[in-house]
Amino acid sequence: MQSASKTLYSFIVVCAAVVVNVLLSLTASSLRLPLYFDSLLTLCVTALCGLVPGLICAVFTNVLLTLYTASKLTFALCHIVTVLLAWLTFHHRKKQSRMLFDADVFLWAGLWSALSNSFLGSLISGAFFASAPGPSMNTMVQGIYFVTQNLPLSVGIAGSVSNLTDKMISAVLSFAVYRLIEKKRNTLTTQ
Repeated sequence: MQSASKTLYSFIVVCAAVVVNVLLSLTASSLRLPLYFDSLLTLCVTALCGLVPGLICAVFTNVLLTLYTASKLTFALCHIVTVLLAWLTFHHRKKQSRMLFDADVFLWAGLWSALSNSFLGSLISGAFFASAPGPSMNTMVQGIYFVTQNLPLSVGIAGSVSNLTDKMISAVLSFAVYRLIEKKRNTLTTQ
């Protein structure tokens, strides 16, 4: 791809992913799902366009979510780590001369993101939650806190379950969209 068309392509992919990330995150929040959906297509952007467009997707998604919700901009750090780990995973796969088309590389990227986001998100949540659960705390954290009476542990367990589920859904969806776009792009280049 030529430089100008590659830039336009990346711009379109990033904008579309940001819209999907924000809309589905707002939907999950309004339905009170214990999932974030803020990075649903971020792995796809990183695989298709690279590190910088992935980072742009992460930052813009989190800025918009901060403007439209009570989300803290500090959670953008989790999203940035998601992009960095995904890019490293994809880069490692390319160095092995294996196709990026395999679903397993997306699942690995999702797993690394889930683990890092669980840890980092728990640290950030701990910094913003008071010493006792309040009405703004999600139901899963409240339920675990009721049993354990330990807020950091409750936030960590709930965050781990939510992140693992969220990032695996993100990995599967990103792989499906990646494969669809790559197939379309390959069809266009062979014509």
